[in-house]
Amino acid sequence: MRMKKIMNSTIIIIMCMMVRMATLSAQDVKVWVKNDNGEPVPHAYVYVNGRVVGVVDTLGVTAISEENLQIGDTLSASMVGAKSEWVIYQRQNRIELLLENAITARSVFVYADAENFFSKNLNDIRPICYAGTLTADFRMKINQPGSEARVLAGSLQVDNESYGKNLVRPMGGQLFFGDSIRFLTQSDTIGVYSMLDDYIHWALDASGGLTGACMTTKRARTLIRREGYGFRFGLLGKEDGMVRFRVSFSPETTASDTYQQLLYIDENRKSLTKAEVSILHLSNSKINGTYNISANYIDYSYKNRAPTLMPINIHYVYKADSGLLIDIIITNATFKTRDLNTKPSK
Repeated sequence: MRMKKIMNSTIIIIMCMMVRMATLSAQDVKVWVKNDNGEPVPHAYVYVNGRVVGVVDTLGVTAISEENLQIGDTLSASMVGAKSEWVIYQRQNRIELLLENAITARSVFVYADAENFFSKNLNDIRPICYAGTLTADFRMKINQPGSEARVLAGSLQVDNESYGKNLVRPMGGQLFFGDSIRFLTQSDTIGVYSMLDDYIHWALDASGGLTGACMTTKRARTLIRREGYGFRFGLLGKEDGMVRFRVSFSPETTASDTYQQLLYIDENRKSLTKAEVSILHLSNSKINGTYNISANYIDYSYKNRAPTLMPINIHYVYKADSGLLIDIIITNATFKTRDLNTKPSK
């Protein structure tokens, strides 16, 4: 009887130890991302061994399960316009990552003043909204896991329809330059033509309506807020006649895409001239990949109408979590406006 009690006690102790070990193995490692002033950097991405694993909240904090880390793993963070240090994981339960020169809104203005200052330095100019035809050169590199990289190059034409019926909208979106693209290329497009068409549409749309150019209107920012996104504005100073702002936004209550943007505003014209954008894309609450877009802009007007922003040089890179890499460069873009009562050329 005594032996049975000892065995029962031993079993209970072992079970408690197993529960304790399971609890320890499931612990999270807290990661703080701060600037060189010790302030949190909201919406920064966190990487493990060069692979993005999460995004920090408005306090600059995220958590990584110990189960997804091994001793010797390298952790780093990223934010457009900032340099990151890296830290080696050694089973510490708290890690601080530094972003050098990552100026947050709090270190420059209080939140409301930062956005007001942004608005005062920027005219309310919409992205390209005229009906017409864009002509440009392109180069696209496709790198699929297990396959050799393929490079396609040539020229393209695509119509932009501000209004109208029966417009082609690839991938189900309401896109800028959303009509069918007409390609002129000597490259072999067998097996990848649909990717060529889809991703160049995305590159054009990202430069026009989804990213930097979208930030130039108060109405667009209001609509984004209605979708549950929270903004952070920061001033990065002036350089070569450009006022530089960092704008980031992420859903405040749900798991969805996070946006980081570095915007260059011409000090005299108060117009966007360049944007560098990074988007962390989530699908079903899981990280699907990252989009990095840079674009140069000019003010474009037609018949003394209000000017719009026209992208002229675009660099678009998509890195999927699966290993797919899409790299697109669009240059020498020109736009020919047409009246709404005329049909697009085919």
